[in-house]
Amino acid sequence: MTLRHVLGSGARDRGNVDNPGWVEYATPPQPLRDHGVACLGAGEHRSTASFRARTLASFAFIHVSRGNGWYSHRGPFGAERLVRAPALIWIIPGREHGYGPDSAGWDEHWTLFGGPAVQSFLKLGVFDPGNPVVDLDTTPAEFPSLFSRLRSALHTGGVAGGLQASIITQQLLLASSSGRPDVLPDDQRLLRQLRRYSHHPMTMAARARSLGVTLETLREVVKASTGMTPVDVVLEARISQAQTLLAETSLGVRVISARVGYDDPAYFTRLFAARVGVPPTVFREQQSRLPLTGSTGTISDQADTESGGDHSGDAVR
Repeated sequence: MTLRHVLGSGARDRGNVDNPGWVEYATPPQPLRDHGVACLGAGEHRSTASFRARTLASFAFIHVSRGNGWYSHRGPFGAERLVRAPALIWIIPGREHGYGPDSAGWDEHWTLFGGPAVQSFLKLGVFDPGNPVVDLDTTPAEFPSLFSRLRSALHTGGVAGGLQASIITQQLLLASSSGRPDVLPDDQRLLRQLRRYSHHPMTMAARARSLGVTLETLREVVKASTGMTPVDVVLEARISQAQTLLAETSLGVRVISARVGYDDPAYFTRLFAARVGVPPTVFREQQSRLPLTGSTGTISDQADTESGGDHSGDAVR
């Protein structure tokens, strides 16, 4: 089966795969195709081949590690773009597109993937259909090992191989953001500080000032690095800390509420239940790692969690 036959219909320009490298295809287990992330194939080679007017039924990404070329697609903002290694090309199902190296050829790794769970990666901002070519500062360090493992998993096949390929594909998707120029060491430091001091009661503007940036910069950095807003990052950190305290200590809900940044335990309880799916006391009953000595919460805790007004506007203060 040729590369053109498997990857999709469309005209292929004159050119060849100078170094065959390796190519593996798979028919993943049906549950992965119906509910998860299914890897349909992957490969690596040096090529001078180009595609034009091609449409795929699945997602794909191509990592260009050496060489230059072009990409274009039909539709808004689809004008031809320069691709300069290291770079990623994201292919969207149903979108007519083309890409290829210049006359010198390029080195590429690629994978085909699909399944409903891919939508979660889109919603989390791991890749953006509106930005199909992503310039990298460097090739993600994990890529060589992950592609090698992916080849082995696809070659193995069956349920075990399909599950391994699904997991490795998701790791590739996650690793794809590590080489982006918009995710810098200083940005990671800022995120760590934002999470570390999430329990401090202050407005987001005050948080930005304490971190030495403007509110606009904070929003841009957090969005680019995580796909989330600063408010969501703070809430996530607070709830995570509360879960740890509930599972690992005997502190009452009122105390835990205050420790993670909420002076109203009733509001904290509603917020916790909305995010986790159960109230703090139920979470403790399910997850506590302490010896069972009786009630998991005090009477005052229970009273606190059953009263109080709406503090939705103070969620991150």
